[in-house]
Amino acid sequence: MDRTIDHGDEAMSSERGGQSTDAPISSSADAVVAAFAAIPALLARDAALTARGRWLDVDCLLGPNTQPFHVTIRAGQIVDMARAPVLMRSWRFAYRATPAAFARLLAATPASGVA
Repeated sequence: MDRTIDHGDEAMSSERGGQSTDAPISSSADAVVAAFAAIPALLARDAALTARGRWLDVDCLLGPNTQPFHVTIRAGQIVDMARAPVLMRSWRFAYRATPAAFARLLAATPASGVA
């Protein structure tokens, strides 16, 4: 059974910590789509993350609800990432949110709520 998690505008958090020199992600739909398009290259540079995901084989739908991506992951590596809609492509789960929600998730330093 396929499952979809759609976060709309609700706040999202991240386990990442520390400071980063990366510029914050704009909440425009185009900026968030561009950030998602960069994920395969970022994953390819992170050998530890790829090693942790070595048993993961899945087809899923990820990204902003305005322009999601069909993502094929094999042995922890993204082998295909196509912008939806792709006719007749199936997926096991979906994780979608508004561009503003993903911008908060992808921000270099997420808001912690702690002063």
